[in-house]
Amino acid sequence: MLRPAVSSSWLRNLYWENPMTVIHYIGLDVHKKTISYCIKTADGGIVREGKLQALRATLRSWAEGLGEPWWQ
Repeated sequence: MLRPAVSSSWLRNLYWENPMTVIHYIGLDVHKKTISYCIKTADGGIVREGKLQALRATLRSWAEGLGEPWWQ
């Protein structure tokens, strides 16, 4: 029987430490004047939260500033 080249705990640590494999979920609470946001990990840990003006340009610049690949 073949053994894996690396231990499974090492692979597990690699998965959690590599930012390209971590999925963040973003929740938006949209109101007339403000947009509140919360970015969380899959296990519920809060990464970042805050409030923005409810302007298209503000939301666009915030989304571009995330600096990570994302989709809608």
